[in-house]
Amino acid sequence: MLVPMFMNGFISDAATPCPYLYVSRRWRDLVIQGCHGGLSFGIGYGQGCEGKAFEQIVQFAHHTTALYVKSCTQGTCLCELLRYGDLRSLERLVIESFKIGLVKHFTSSLRSRQYYIDPFLGVY
Repeated sequence: MLVPMFMNGFISDAATPCPYLYVSRRWRDLVIQGCHGGLSFGIGYGQGCEGKAFEQIVQFAHHTTALYVKSCTQGTCLCELLRYGDLRSLERLVIESFKIGLVKHFTSSLRSRQYYIDPFLGVY
């Protein structure tokens, strides 16, 4: 199948709808099935982490295995997504820049969803 060839390692900007997921329901299902590693989204690379940036992540929450965050300076947006987003398949969370004052709120959000936190290997 061709889907893994163009979706393997593809990180979709969360603020911009991924065109492959909106062709049709059948095509969307094929793309999701073809992404054996799950869907990956980037936050804050094109736009800030506002409401629209999370709509696509929430819509495909059960299939999202990786989130790449450019920076987390406001804190509440990412924390709320992790707490209430139902990201049950999330395996990888990469944050390039993080405001130190948000650590307590952030770790509280992770604990509320019972993510496993390993400071050396990431969040599981």
